[in-house]
Amino acid sequence: MTIWTVNGNLKTETIDGVANVVTEVPWKLTLTVGSVTAVCKGKQKLSYDSSSPFIQYSDLTEATVIDWVKNAMTAEGVSFYETVCTHHATRQNNSPNYSNTTTEVFAEYIPPESDQPVPWAAE
Repeated sequence: MTIWTVNGNLKTETIDGVANVVTEVPWKLTLTVGSVTAVCKGKQKLSYDSSSPFIQYSDLTEATVIDWVKNAMTAEGVSFYETVCTHHATRQNNSPNYSNTTTEVFAEYIPPESDQPVPWAAE
């Protein structure tokens, strides 16, 4: 079972006169394999897009905020954390030394760099 949740208070700012824009979310991924639960935690920065429909802070739901986190993280980032937690929980679940335990996994997804040559340089 894989569960993504908000893990604390949301960081907000006033941007372009719009109050309570969510700019950072502490998140937690809880993943269970057998009798072992692995937990990954992190913070995700969010960008404000004035062209997107704005949801008032009081109308936010956890599902909406987690969708924002996953979109900002990209599919590769989501897959990274879910894979790392699954691997860790599976390895411990298959070990005779662990049962009915919760373990925190320390991992950080670093997106690959995408350096490109300047468009005006002729090769």
